[in-house]
Amino acid sequence: MTWQLFSPDLPFLNQITVSQEKHGVWEHILPYAPLITAVISAGISTAGIIVTFNLALKARLISEQQKKIAQTKLEVDVFDKRFDVFNAYQEYYNKIVANEYKEKNEITNDLLIFQALYERSIFLFSFDDFEILNNPKDILHKMTLYRLERFDEDFDEDPEWEAMNCDFHEKNATMALLLKQYAPKIMSERAMSSTTDLASDHIPQSTGLKAFLKRLKRAVYGWSEPLQ
Repeated sequence: MTWQLFSPDLPFLNQITVSQEKHGVWEHILPYAPLITAVISAGISTAGIIVTFNLALKARLISEQQKKIAQTKLEVDVFDKRFDVFNAYQEYYNKIVANEYKEKNEITNDLLIFQALYERSIFLFSFDDFEILNNPKDILHKMTLYRLERFDEDFDEDPEWEAMNCDFHEKNATMALLLKQYAPKIMSERAMSSTTDLASDHIPQSTGLKAFLKRLKRAVYGWSEPLQ
């Protein structure tokens, strides 16, 4: 586009022509500005959707992981209570056999404690499995009565006492197999032969099922203190 200058008073201006300069690439882009804006908006919206989807996916994965951790903690806690029942049998049996009691009422007090724990364990096992706990419990009751009736006697060569001991060990082995069936999955994923703490590769640790259970709980809950 051009403009021709005209002035009757200044004739020399009549020869001057003014032309509009082009603005380069913007003159070509300007007609497509609405389309470009729409494309950019669509791109931003798509990027927002992708980011939202990724965040939702990560949140779901975190939620599933937290749920799995909570389930593992629950399994370990319940197994810990079941193990307490199993361990109560062993501790009471050892006390009856060792006979370090000074008075008979000490035996009856320990028996009441053991009996109370046994009765509460009905909530930790299925009905059929709970029945398995009855046999070793009945044997311990028989051993308790036998001990009370012969409080001051030595049972080293008593055949009846030895028979009750053998019966208990047999039923106790069955109870140990039952406990193994209730072990949480995480226990099968860790080597039970290791004698080092799960949180330390340098500090020797106690062995045995009870010690391993403590190390397992410490690993699940993120504890770092070594088990001496």
